[in-house]
Amino acid sequence: MPFPPGGSTDPIARIIQAKLIELNGWNVVVDNKPGGSSVVGAAVAAKSAPDGNTWLIVFDNHILNSIWTPALPYKDSELMPVMQIGRSAQGIAAYPTRPYNSFAEVVKAAKAEPGKISVGALAASLAQIFLAFIQKENGFEVNTIPYKGGGPLFQDALAGVTDLSVSSLANMMPHVQAGKLRLIAVTGEKRSKLMPEVRRSPSKASRRSRPTPGGASMHRPARPSRSSSACTPRSPRRCVRPTSRRSSSTSSTWRSC
Repeated sequence: MPFPPGGSTDPIARIIQAKLIELNGWNVVVDNKPGGSSVVGAAVAAKSAPDGNTWLIVFDNHILNSIWTPALPYKDSELMPVMQIGRSAQGIAAYPTRPYNSFAEVVKAAKAEPGKISVGALAASLAQIFLAFIQKENGFEVNTIPYKGGGPLFQDALAGVTDLSVSSLANMMPHVQAGKLRLIAVTGEKRSKLMPEVRRSPSKASRRSRPTPGGASMHRPARPSRSSSACTPRSPRRCVRPTSRRSSSTSSTWRSC
C-alpha cells in the first residue's frame, strides 16, 4: 500500500485483505509504504519476487508518476496491471466556516485576491492537474497545497488548515454527511447520484468541463512464476466483484470465480 492510512486506497486494501482471509484462509498483510506520491511503495512492489505473494493497490496518480518523476526507481514494465477496482468522481469541498457555497463563488473570490484561497490535493494526481487546467482556462489563481496521501489531506481539511480540498467523492462523502465539510462541486459530465443537488464543476463559472474521475487499480510484479501456488489474478477479483452489476455499490454477496 503506497499511501498512509486514512485515504481512499487503504480501506480498499483492507476490504480485500479481509475477504482473502475469509475465502482462502491466507495470512494477508497490508503494508503501508507511503512517500513520493506512491513511488516508494510502487518501487517495493516492482522489485519484489514475482511469485504471486505481492500485490499493489494504487490510485490514479500511479499512471502519472513517469511524468512527474522522470527518474523512477522502477520501470513501468516491472508492474503488471491486474484489474481496475473502481472509479469515482472527485469532489471539491469547503471548510464549513469558509464563505463559499458554490464553485462560481470560489472563482469570483480567487480573481479578486489571486493566490489567497488554499486548496489541498493529492500530490502528482489528476486532481492537481484538474486544478491547473481550470485556473488557466478561467483566469484565476489559488494556492494548491500537495499532500502525500488522503489521510494527511483530510487531517488538514477537517481542521480548517486549507480553505478547500479536492479528493475522490467516495472518500469525501462521510465528512460531508457529518457536516464537517461542505461539498460545493463535483467533477464529471453529469451530476453525481450521491449528491444530485450539487453542481458539477466547472459550471457556469467556467468555459469547459473536465470529467477527471479518480480510480483505484491493482497491480503485481511482472512475470509471475507459473508454478506458484500462491494467489492468482482471479483470487483478488472475488473480493471486489459482487454477484451482479446492479448491487456493485453495497452488496455483501461475493462472486466466486
